[in-house]
Amino acid sequence: MKGLPDFEDMEKPMSTFLLMQHTSRKMVHQIHEQGGFGDLTHSQFYTLMALQRHQDLPLSEISGCIRRSPGNMTLVVDNLEKAGWVERVRSKEDRRVILVHLTESGKEKIETAKKENARIIGSLMSKLNKEEINTLFTILVKLNNGKLNSSEI
Repeated sequence: MKGLPDFEDMEKPMSTFLLMQHTSRKMVHQIHEQGGFGDLTHSQFYTLMALQRHQDLPLSEISGCIRRSPGNMTLVVDNLEKAGWVERVRSKEDRRVILVHLTESGKEKIETAKKENARIIGSLMSKLNKEEINTLFTILVKLNNGKLNSSEI
């Protein structure tokens, strides 16, 4: 494949990892190119998904959920707040803590984006049959230490 190293020169675990990473990036690019994140960036999409799933979260927890740096999260949340999709609120339990809250407009935004995202992913994954998708899912869970981390997306 163009742009990839010669897999014959490396051991199978390394070539498999590189191919998995390349495939993931390529699919994310295709999803973006086909409008699967709507007018959201990749980070904005996953931030809204994290907030939809976990409700109000501090920036540090969002950062952990979607594997982005705290500095990047500040910029992402600033832009989401400017668009009216999230707001910063003080925690009722500890007024020193600032939480990010998904607004009604943000809820509508992520629902619309998720539907389009699912449609495009379905199309991309249609190259695999149901059994292959289940096998791939099982392998990926195994690579994640045998479980899906519920604190992540």
